Amino acid sequence: MEENISSERLNKFIDAIMKVDRGDYSVQIELSEESDHLDALAMGINMMADDIRISHETRLGNERINLLNVQLLKAKEIAKGSDRLKSAFLANMSHEIRTPMNGILGFAGLLKEPMLSGEERQEFINLLEKSSARMLNIINDIISFSQVEMGQMEISISETNVNEQIENIYTFFKPKAERKGIQIFFKNSLSAKEAIIKTDWEKVFIILKKLIKNAIKFTHAGAIEFGYEKKGKFLEFYVKDTSVGIRQEQKEFIFEAFRQGDDSQTRKFEGSGLGLSIAKAYV
Repeated sequence: MEENISSERLNKFIDAIMKVDRGDYSVQIELSEESDHLDALAMGINMMADDIRISHETRLGNERINLLNVQLLKAKEIAKGSDRLKSAFLANMSHEIRTPMNGILGFAGLLKEPMLSGEERQEFINLLEKSSARMLNIINDIISFSQVEMGQMEISISETNVNEQIENIYTFFKPKAERKGIQIFFKNSLSAKEAIIKTDWEKVFIILKKLIKNAIKFTHAGAIEFGYEKKGKFLEFYVKDTSVGIRQEQKEFIFEAFRQGDDSQTRKFEGSGLGLSIAKAYV
């Protein structure tokens, strides 16, 4: 009878050790009233399970702390990025808005002069329209960028004739290119029957518009070509120009908000620095 009791208790010990091995550290062996050598073994197993449990909980706690530290560092970097973005926004917008606003106020004031000739009045009206258009472009970019940042972009897919749309873009930009003395070409690769595609053309138009505007801005001689090529089931749109190109170090940041090839306040070219970041977000 005594041997049977000992075997039963030993099986409990073995079962307890196996549970600990499987990761169950809450196991505890009940002590008998005899306080014999098996109770001493039971106490040892219970203490071992407690030590392993405490060690395991400590390790998990440290892992949680490390994870929290990583999350805090990420949050800190995001906060720094937000501060940089806010500072860049204020710096760029104050710089960009000031110029067209001064133009609008200045030429509006000049139009009040009673002795203006018809030619002078028309010239001031043209310059006023140009400043107003620039201001509107800045406001539109800010609205588009805000929608991107707040995750409020919506995609609207519909059928469109890609050939007709490319020709419309060409018609829109041809006068601007010719005024600068550069040629502009387009290439439609699909036949009239294949030209009906499904896409959000408004966003495709904005992407191409911003890329072509950049091409015209930075190209001083030569030509600009844009269009698309069929790649499997997709169309790959492109814009090519004969400008000086983009330096390797500039490629790292030109798609960031408020960044340009020349970030200085005395930069040669106007622009909010939002165009390419909006284009990338739409892509």
